[in-house]
Amino acid sequence: MASASIRRAASLIAISTLAATAAFVGSASAATTPADPIIKQAPPTLVAPDNNTTTPVKDVVLQWTKVRYATQYEVQLSPNGDWTNNTIDLPNSGLTVATTYEVPLSLPHDEYYWRVRGVDANGHTGWSVERQFLHDWAVHLPILKQPTTADPSIAWAPVPEASLYRVRISNDPTFPPPDVDEQTKICWTAGTSYTPYELLSASKEAILSEDFCNTGFEPVNNGTYYYEVVAFDDSTAKAIKAENAPDTAFECGEAQPECDALSVGALGSFVWQQPSAAANPPAGSVTGLAATWHVGSLPGTACDVTATCPTTPSFSWNSVSGANYYRVGVFRDPYATNVYRVYGTQWPSLTAREAYQDAQAGHAYYWDVAAYTCTDVTDETILTCPADPKKRKMTFIGLSSIASFAKRTDAPVLQSPSDGATVKTPTITFRWADYMNSGNQGALEAANYHLQISTTKSFDKTVTDIDTVDMTQWTDPNETLKNGVYFWRLQAVDESGNQLTWSDPREFTFDGAPPQFTLTTKDGLAVSRNLQMKASETDIVGTVNSRTVQVIGVASKKAVAGQWDSNGAGTWTFNPTGLLVPGESYALRVSGLRDQAGNAAIATNTTVRTATFVDDRNRAVSYSSKWSRASSSNAKRGTYSAGSGGAATMTVVGNKISLYGCKGPSFGTAVVSIDGKRQATVHEHQGFTECGLLIWTGPVSSTRTHTLSFAQSSGSVAFDAVTLG
Repeated sequence: MASASIRRAASLIAISTLAATAAFVGSASAATTPADPIIKQAPPTLVAPDNNTTTPVKDVVLQWTKVRYATQYEVQLSPNGDWTNNTIDLPNSGLTVATTYEVPLSLPHDEYYWRVRGVDANGHTGWSVERQFLHDWAVHLPILKQPTTADPSIAWAPVPEASLYRVRISNDPTFPPPDVDEQTKICWTAGTSYTPYELLSASKEAILSEDFCNTGFEPVNNGTYYYEVVAFDDSTAKAIKAENAPDTAFECGEAQPECDALSVGALGSFVWQQPSAAANPPAGSVTGLAATWHVGSLPGTACDVTATCPTTPSFSWNSVSGANYYRVGVFRDPYATNVYRVYGTQWPSLTAREAYQDAQAGHAYYWDVAAYTCTDVTDETILTCPADPKKRKMTFIGLSSIASFAKRTDAPVLQSPSDGATVKTPTITFRWADYMNSGNQGALEAANYHLQISTTKSFDKTVTDIDTVDMTQWTDPNETLKNGVYFWRLQAVDESGNQLTWSDPREFTFDGAPPQFTLTTKDGLAVSRNLQMKASETDIVGTVNSRTVQVIGVASKKAVAGQWDSNGAGTWTFNPTGLLVPGESYALRVSGLRDQAGNAAIATNTTVRTATFVDDRNRAVSYSSKWSRASSSNAKRGTYSAGSGGAATMTVVGNKISLYGCKGPSFGTAVVSIDGKRQATVHEHQGFTECGLLIWTGPVSSTRTHTLSFAQSSGSVAFDAVTLG
């Protein structure tokens, strides 16, 4: 593992700035406003893991305390505590609605600093006090069967959380790479034993295997070889991007799959002896076929009579006199016409490196073994089998009868929520027992778990369907469920990608969603009208008033004065004391309310925008004393206002302002100003009278309010209307 003192600096990943409305309503990176109650809250207190870098943590689950008003939390990790230049690019940008965060196993082995802050729609708390942890994995891998001169098979006890194993064999205990020393051989397997064999039919095994696993392995006879087995925890979850990824020259340099650092290194040695064929072997049959699986000792448990294999079995048979090569066929039917796999091996046993699919609906797998002598076709005095199939002379000796075995994994064991439970927390963490120690009888681990949550027991309407979970728990980082009745189930996914047996579904009732207040008024609201609001729940604890629920201008960032009147059934009407602002968007801010389950109420990110058309009669327009209204058939709304002094002014919000007026023989000039700055002089004089004319337009910032002034300069001037972009 790379030293913390020589970690490379990472570039700070900037979070793109969101649009003004979205940033105000729902972004974790929005600027904190002085009125936001979350800024007065203390940062979260970190709970787990323990603050130390001596105890390795494999499955990293970060936990902290809840913060009042927080609707989500932001997590940061850094390998050196440099929060400006060296933070890890976490999934979902480190954001979660829960008070836990499950870090994928692909986090590189290293020491880390971490911290959390609470976030609401308008801002955030300060950062928590930082803690440290060591992410690493070191677990003992017991070897159950040592390779010998007569039998090069290696077997080991299954390792909890390991779904993949790497076997290396070399004449050098340092295991130089194969491109340096061709006597170093590497093989990946999902099983827990290894005997060299050739794959004679296509399968998913190509995913697991290096080239030598599918071709002849012809080391030097009577040579001394060293072996090593290393456990890996594999997953199809997306790997974390990190500048502190370990150097690939290290044995456990891969970030994914995750490597067990403890078992790296030569575990022993043996003398290689290739089987020899008899010159004139007698004809005969192959006997003693057995399909077995093991947990922590050898020999294994039979699954070729009445028992069922929870994992791909090991095949074995009696040695045939004079034979040095066996062809093993696995079929889906008892007549050996539907071929599943075909293998070739020089020893009377093998374990498939891939994981077989479960046999469905009680169907069995069928298999047989054919014995051969394999000699060198170029020199028949050489009675060993060449690695190159083109140089082999195969002589048939005998065939076994058809044997069968059943393979079906058990279902995972669910833990929480329990069947029939009522969940009142804002988020749910789904938990289950480790598959190897529960659903798979200590034989084989899951590479991933597939979790489904549905509103129906038939799971035809799923609200969650995720198959990349690499821990024995999962919490949705993005959203909480809506209150209601749900069903959940789980299946393991093995290293070969096979989806295994589903658990029985569990039913639970969720009553933990925070009450949500939503503005229901549609856009185009008149500045003199009321706003409507509803709550997602009716069991609100606390009083809806101008202190607990505020209407906030998105651009002005100011609360609107007014009062709430209850309409019954969880709906209210807001009566503004004054006028709203034309073109402004309004959002809600909620504090101090909760439901009967104790969940703090929140505001949704729904906004409502007032009308973007302002005619001369709109109460948002303020006139000086020397203005009066007149009728015109071609005015925008049938009237216009004329002034011989002073100005027509209004406060507006938008990204563009378009001003309409009238022209005629009696009109003169006016000055258009925005926020006190002169924009243009408008000439309204012409030989005939006409209204509804665009007399000025210009862009403005939509992130704040603006004061528009249309002031008389000479003669009389006419104001018709304003439209806002």
